[in-house]
Amino acid sequence: MGKNDNGNTPILECESEPEDEGPHHPQNQRSGSVSMIILNSPTLHEVVDNPKSSLISTTNDDTDYSEISDDSTESDNQSVKEEDLESIHIEKDDLLSNDADAKPPPISKSQWARIIMIYMAVFSDALALTLVTPFLSEILIEKWNIQEDNVGYYSGILVGIYSLARFISGFNLGHLSDKYGRKPFLILSLLATGIGTIIFPLVPNVYLAIIIRFVEGILSNTMALCQATLADMVDKKNRPVVFAYMGSVFALSRCLSSAIGGFSVKIAQDAKNPYLLPCIIGGSIVLLSGLLILVFHPETHPKLAKKSITEETVEPTLNVEQKEYSFFEGLKLITKNRTVLHLMVMGSLNSFANGGLLLGIVLFASLSIEEKGMGFDSFKIGILFTVFGLVGFAFQLLFFKRLSKSLGLKKQYLMGMILLGASMLLYPVIYTGYLIQGEAMVWVISIFVVIIMGIGWMQAMSILQGMVANASDPKIQGLTQGSYQSLNSLLRAFGPVVSGAIFSLSTNWSAPFILFIVLAVIYLTVGKISHHLPESVDVLKKKEVTQEKV
Repeated sequence: MGKNDNGNTPILECESEPEDEGPHHPQNQRSGSVSMIILNSPTLHEVVDNPKSSLISTTNDDTDYSEISDDSTESDNQSVKEEDLESIHIEKDDLLSNDADAKPPPISKSQWARIIMIYMAVFSDALALTLVTPFLSEILIEKWNIQEDNVGYYSGILVGIYSLARFISGFNLGHLSDKYGRKPFLILSLLATGIGTIIFPLVPNVYLAIIIRFVEGILSNTMALCQATLADMVDKKNRPVVFAYMGSVFALSRCLSSAIGGFSVKIAQDAKNPYLLPCIIGGSIVLLSGLLILVFHPETHPKLAKKSITEETVEPTLNVEQKEYSFFEGLKLITKNRTVLHLMVMGSLNSFANGGLLLGIVLFASLSIEEKGMGFDSFKIGILFTVFGLVGFAFQLLFFKRLSKSLGLKKQYLMGMILLGASMLLYPVIYTGYLIQGEAMVWVISIFVVIIMGIGWMQAMSILQGMVANASDPKIQGLTQGSYQSLNSLLRAFGPVVSGAIFSLSTNWSAPFILFIVLAVIYLTVGKISHHLPESVDVLKKKEVTQEKV
């Protein structure tokens, strides 16, 4: 069968429906009495963007188009005619709306098995990332002899230096995964995270702890690599839900890590180093996840994966014959993608506020009642994070798909920003529980605020991650995810540092609520920015379709 002038395989008419030969067989497109086959078309967008190279006559004959000569295409029986193209009045937006309303193709059991292993990597990485949070203030004061007035500063540095290191390495790790595959760098990331977590409580002073966190961050960018791997394995229609489930796994890990961190320190409180037990548990889980990836998970990059792996992907993301882009060529492509840049700005600001939120929860909860804080120890802070994570996990599993289909991803994200902003304004009000009815009222208000916070949190970053995967050029998926996570890490690095400084200053002024007002303003601002995203990011939202028949 011949090709048109620009090299695309044309769309041929057929009289009867083709046999179903699997997900890679050409798909049958109908409009009224018109029956068309799309061959080797990576996406519907490419078809509608190049109609003259893709649409042909709607005549009903049995011509063998592979035997048509150049002269015959000039004859009265030619199958490609300009008037035939003009007779088909199908608007581009209508085609895209049909694509948006189509049901996502099913994910096979073998794909789900591989996806679950990636979820385990996300789980273990998030576990190590937040494991030290409940006892961070304690280890600074009790083990490393930091003055209480400086706990906010050093807490911010310890959290921020890890994210800063990820910013430095994220671009290159993402690009290298595009060249050499996802698997080796994912294993490296998990190995570095596991070892760094175990030795963290063993260092004699805070300065060595900062160095360890920096080295660990340089070698680790698990989240970006997992996102790129998932984008390799599933099509665009399934990505929002798969990425949302990844977010719920992250939330579950967060609550369990906080529980492990808070509870195990309580159990080992009589030990010489009570902070070692939770770090050994968390680090071992990370290393086990790395071992599972090494032994059982295949390479998924379309250029390097086995044929049996790529054949299971309903929507192929990469042609192995396409040009391989250099690092700077890939960055140039990213800068030309306005939607990706828009999402990166939103993700960076969101990450800045998230870093401040997580640290702010701990700092205000551990602040003494005399200084208008909650006066919680690491055990009680662990309970707060457990509720936070469980609420987010349950909400994501039970309600995410329904909200996405009814509201659309844009409105759902905006809802998340509003809830996070509201929870930040309410969080410092928890102190007033002591003035009303004592600690019992403090817990009632705390649970209420944390529930709002957990729901809002889960409607934020996981949605952006799926949007970035869909908006990215598939040839540079790894670099795009690495760049996105790097920028997030940079702002997340500054988030705790700035937030810790603001909190320390505000406590000196007896006004610890100042930090939470700042965070609320950031969340609401990001929500406003999200309003300007193009409608194309709502791949799950149902749209009205009007199609003019031929």
